[in-house]
Amino acid sequence: MNYQLLYYFHKLAEHLNFTTAANKLGIKQPTLSQQIKILENQLGVQLFSRTNRKVTLTLTGEYLFKQTTSIQMILSDTFDTIKDVEVDEDTLRVGVLHGELSELLSEVFVKFHQEEPSINIKFLSTDNLQEDLNKSKIDMGFTYNGVAAGHPCEFLAQEKFYLISSEKYHLSSYIELESINHYPIILMTKEYMCRQLVEEEMGKLNKRITPSIEVSSLEILYNMVSNGMGLSIVSETFLNLKNLTDIRVSSIKDLQIDRDIYMYHTPRFANNSVAQRFYTMTLEELTKLKIIPPN
Repeated sequence: MNYQLLYYFHKLAEHLNFTTAANKLGIKQPTLSQQIKILENQLGVQLFSRTNRKVTLTLTGEYLFKQTTSIQMILSDTFDTIKDVEVDEDTLRVGVLHGELSELLSEVFVKFHQEEPSINIKFLSTDNLQEDLNKSKIDMGFTYNGVAAGHPCEFLAQEKFYLISSEKYHLSSYIELESINHYPIILMTKEYMCRQLVEEEMGKLNKRITPSIEVSSLEILYNMVSNGMGLSIVSETFLNLKNLTDIRVSSIKDLQIDRDIYMYHTPRFANNSVAQRFYTMTLEELTKLKIIPPN
């Protein structure tokens, strides 16, 4: 099989016009007609219906067009991946799940750049960590609870969740689960993992939490809580990143929410000194914030 014939077929199937397709291919129209006829003879099927006015795909032609479209997409992804793989050793490529973990790692990036100003940095705040690792777009990725299964990983820490409120509500450091819905609740929108985790753990107790306000920004959530607009349930990472002088932190009786933080990586990570240095700096920052207990 001459694969160039499939390429000619694909272009003609895209445009359904011999003149247009030939111009796109940089060949003459009679040459394209000849090549399509050769392909049809090799396959023993008719791929196009031709009339004086138009060209259409036969059922077999439609099937083949779907297959060549898939092949083209695979090749395009492959070429993109090759470009990402072929990076020099002075490039740091890190992916981080959206949310407070992304905010935490941005602080590490600032410190890393101050110490290693010559290193090129590629920082992806993403919801597609698994795909980015699979395609080698990143060398390491930080996420929660094993969402990038199939790649080597390092367990970093386990963090808990707490209820936060402003002084306006005069809440104690330990409150009953039943009392939460007596107050206005502010939560992240449903696509955020922290929100999903809260609802999942509440569901295990046959309880529901109904937010009065939903936001898509941790900064907005913090500002709303600090201004007395409601209560929220947030992670230790969130608490360690914020100035909590005007915020009360409470544990919730009978509701224990925690999650594991992992670093996933590609095989390239093991031999990448730049990524290794960033990983060490991340561990130091997590220890400083008391997310990881000191040795």
